[in-house]
Amino acid sequence: MSKDLKIILASKDAHLQSVYVMAKDFYEESHFSGGLFSEKKRDKLAGLIKNNPDQYGLLIAMYGDEPVGFIYCVFGEGIISDDSAITTVYFYYVKKEYRASFLGGKVSVNLMKGLVKWAKKKGAKEIMVHVTSGIEIQRANQFMGKMGFKTLGANYALSLTKL
Repeated sequence: MSKDLKIILASKDAHLQSVYVMAKDFYEESHFSGGLFSEKKRDKLAGLIKNNPDQYGLLIAMYGDEPVGFIYCVFGEGIISDDSAITTVYFYYVKKEYRASFLGGKVSVNLMKGLVKWAKKKGAKEIMVHVTSGIEIQRANQFMGKMGFKTLGANYALSLTKL
């Protein structure tokens, strides 16, 4: 029996818990891995997603029963505009062992399609994706371009602990 790839919108504790290990993997692989992973903060995000589904979204790519990728996003108004509702993506992750494979490409594209559908349903006029994890930046930039996103600038970091 072959496994199916599906994208689900997390709405239950079981959905959220299915991503817990992957969220830690994301953290440990990212630019931010210098500190301790906070289960307390992870649980706070899970609470926001579960209790405020009109604003917070977690799309999970499931390959059979295995979570293989996710997008964490927030819907909201523009900072200084009354008519610029946007969806902002804070985390976009595909498991490392799948990224460079055909399946990883399908996961990425289907997560993006799910994101677009979710954002449109919320009434967003634009999707902003923050690529700040430090994970395969060139691949992420190429993928975003292929999906129709344009580059608006860049992200910079200065470690103050090394000054």
